[in-house]
Amino acid sequence: MDGVETVRRIIDMAKDDQEETQDVAEEQAAGSKKKLILFLVLSIVLLAGVGGGTTYFLLVDSDDSEQLEGGEESSAGSTLAEAHYLELTEPFIVDFNVEGKQRFLQLYITVMARDTEVLDVLETHMPLVRNNLNLLIGRQEFEGLSTSEGKQKLKDEALTSVQELVKAETGDDAVEAILFTNFVIQ
Repeated sequence: MDGVETVRRIIDMAKDDQEETQDVAEEQAAGSKKKLILFLVLSIVLLAGVGGGTTYFLLVDSDDSEQLEGGEESSAGSTLAEAHYLELTEPFIVDFNVEGKQRFLQLYITVMARDTEVLDVLETHMPLVRNNLNLLIGRQEFEGLSTSEGKQKLKDEALTSVQELVKAETGDDAVEAILFTNFVIQ
């Protein structure tokens, strides 16, 4: 019976070793889970910090520019009110006869002013504004409109035309800019 007893002891020792191995494996698994949880928590904190910092710096930069546009004194010492825009919704379409060929210009215009009352005056007198701009655009040379100098000249003349109309109505030429938001030549 000594042989049977020895086999039982060997089996018991193997079971003990197996249980010890399982305990060690469970401890390692629990340790790796703790490490994983710690890693995830630190990652979330880091991402939140980076996101918060980025948001802060973006908002601080935009607040500074909004204050400048909203009326804060610029480095030149003058105050600058917020810009307002009036889009002339219908395009200006003018045809040209160039060397026996029919050519077209399609132009979308937006007016910029710092005072909304000026834009209200323009809306009231929109038929006159459109008439004056149509006549002005129709007097242009087609070849000149295909150059940047020609476009700038038209832009300056359109601004002067609109400013004259506003000045006649309000006594102030408060229109600051004419913007060509779409300029197509065919």
